[in-house]
Amino acid sequence: MGIRLSAAASIIGIMPSLCCSTVIPMLISTLGGSLIAITINGKIMGFIAEWDPIIMFLALILAYYSLYLSSKRLCFCSIIR
Repeated sequence: MGIRLSAAASIIGIMPSLCCSTVIPMLISTLGGSLIAITINGKIMGFIAEWDPIIMFLALILAYYSLYLSSKRLCFCSIIR
């Protein structure tokens, strides 16, 4: 559970940096062509830029929670006792 949460936190933490990069237009144009990239790209990047603080806060909460679960699992492991 902790590993999946940390992976989700990492992915969500990367999202705000994608608002001003060329990664999203490249992926969209690769998957759907240039017309779709031109029409949808601004909406996706605008959404990410607008919700940047909330996305970062969610990534931080997920990272702390995954750290908590991992440390709890490590502390109560039967091998240590």
